[in-house]
This record gives sequence, structure tokens and C-alpha cells, in this order.
Amino acid sequence: MNENSNQRNTTLDMLKGIACIGVVFIHSPFPGIFGIAVTSVSRMFVALFFIISGYYLWAGDEKKTLDKLPKKIKRTFKLMVISFFVYFLWESFVRLIGGGYQKVIRWYADDVFSIKTVIGTLFFSYDSIAGHLWFLLALLGGYILFYCMLKSRIRLSWITAVLILEIHIILMSISHINDLGWNMAFFRNVWFYGMPFLIIGYSIRLYERKLLSNLTRVRLIAMFLLGLFMILCERFAIGNLQIFNGSIIAIFAMVILALKYPDLSPKNGLAVIGNKYSTDIYIYHWMIMEIVIKSKKMLQIESIKFEWLEPVIVFGITLMLAWGLNHFYLVSHIMRRKKSV
Repeated sequence: MNENSNQRNTTLDMLKGIACIGVVFIHSPFPGIFGIAVTSVSRMFVALFFIISGYYLWAGDEKKTLDKLPKKIKRTFKLMVISFFVYFLWESFVRLIGGGYQKVIRWYADDVFSIKTVIGTLFFSYDSIAGHLWFLLALLGGYILFYCMLKSRIRLSWITAVLILEIHIILMSISHINDLGWNMAFFRNVWFYGMPFLIIGYSIRLYERKLLSNLTRVRLIAMFLLGLFMILCERFAIGNLQIFNGSIIAIFAMVILALKYPDLSPKNGLAVIGNKYSTDIYIYHWMIMEIVIKSKKMLQIESIKFEWLEPVIVFGITLMLAWGLNHFYLVSHIMRRKKSV
């Protein structure tokens, strides 16, 4: 293990900051070929969140890790419930304004509370409320599966995880090439996405010292650049996949570089965003995006310049919201501590 592994890795925080910006640019993309390229590269950042989460699962030994996991499960479950409740209210409000209470009732019956949706949510990390909250479902499911595996002494290696991801890529490529229109939930779930990347992150932590000694900076930079090149080639050759082979290579190189240089940017703004605001940005950018889109329609803005500004506006407003929420959480925590004293 890296002797500094117990200290906060601000470079990983910086990667999380870049990742949350990338996620915003997936859902609120730039126009043209540039937008396609940015979106394609940014798709790997969702996987990066899973890998970093898997990396931080290890607590020194398996017993400590087992003791740590229930707290992570509880915290993720609480975050998931709050996020889904907020978006349930928000999307209900949007449909009420747009089509009246009948549209809301139809949405409840056909999408939110249908048997198909319940099964999809429980087993395939399907988010019928907003669309992007599948990440929390897959993360929660991954933590639960990880706990059950460790408890049962079941070991899944990084090789198994990569094989599962390759099956994901192959099946999704078949769907795109043949225009089969398979549901995204069959690929973007805990089984084919969340759990494999958690295992890779966990394996990186276990073999950290060996990886750091065997992989030089030049090799890692070359791997990263190769990964980016592969992402763009795969995107334009196959289609808009959720994960590319190049993504796996690029993410791996990024994480190992971050472990080699853990304090590359201790006061970097991106590191602050990654540490303090990345979760709230991930959760609430969808709401801000919808507000910006609806405002654009109401104001009848059709300028190409605004299309270039729109992703930046969405991120900027979301960052301000995340900053406000962070300070609200901090003040609430201080108030609770004063009352307990």
C-alpha cells in the first residue's frame, strides 16, 4: 500500500471535480462535432466516480472494510432517498404545470409506480424519475453486493470485472450497429457497470504499491492518450456507447497518475469542487438543466452562441447551488452540535 494512503489525495479530488463537470456536459452538451467529442470523453467520468468509490472501500483489512461498508450503505441509501424524493416532487411539478394533474397521474401509473418500473429499479438500477439517478441505485447496489461478497468470502478479481465490462461493450455495440434499441437499463446498472468498476477501484487499492512501482509516468501518459484516441475512434465507428474500451484504459491511467502524485493541486479550485461539491453537482445539475431549457423555450432563444454558452451556464448555476447547499449543511451541523451540547 502507498504509505500516504491514509492522507487525503487532493489529485483524486481534482479528478472528481473534472468528472462532475464532464457529467454536466454529457446531459447539457456543446453543439456540433466538438460537443460529440466532449460527450464521448466525458462518459468515462461516471465510471471514474465508481472506481474512486471502490478505491476508498478498503479500510486496512477485510474486517475493517466489513465494518465500514454498512455506514457507506446507510449514507448512500439516505442520499438516494432524498435525491429521488426531491426529483419526484420536481418532476411532478413540471408535469402539473405542463399538462395538468391528469398528466401527473398518468406519469405515476405508467412510469413511476408500475410493476415494470419497480422491478427495473430493484434489479437493474432503473431511474424512472429523472434519468441520471441510476448512479446512486447502482452505487448502493454495488456496496450491498460487495458487503455480501466479503461476508461470504467470495473474491472477484479485476480480470472478471474487465470481462464483464467487455460483455457490456459488445452487447451495446451490437444494439447500436443493428439499431435494436435495447433498453439502456440492461447495460447501465449495478451488474454491467457499477459493480465491475467498484471491483477495479478496490483492486487498485489492493495492488497500489506494485502498480506504482511498475508503471512509470511516461507509460501512464501514453496509456491515457491512447485511451482518448480509442474513445473517439469507437464513438464515430460504433455509436454513443455508455462505456468504451478506451475509457477503461484512460480512467485506469488517470487514477494511477493521481496516486503517483497525490498532492499535485492541494489548493486547486477543481480539487475543492471535487471534495465539497461534486455529489450535489451530480445530483442537481439535471434540475438546473431542465430550468435552463424551459427558460430558453419561453424566451424563444435560438442563437447558436447560446447553445455554446448553455452547458457553461448550467454548470455555473449548479455550482452556486452546490455551494449554497454545502454551507447550509455546515450551518445545520454546527447548530445540531450546539443543541446536543
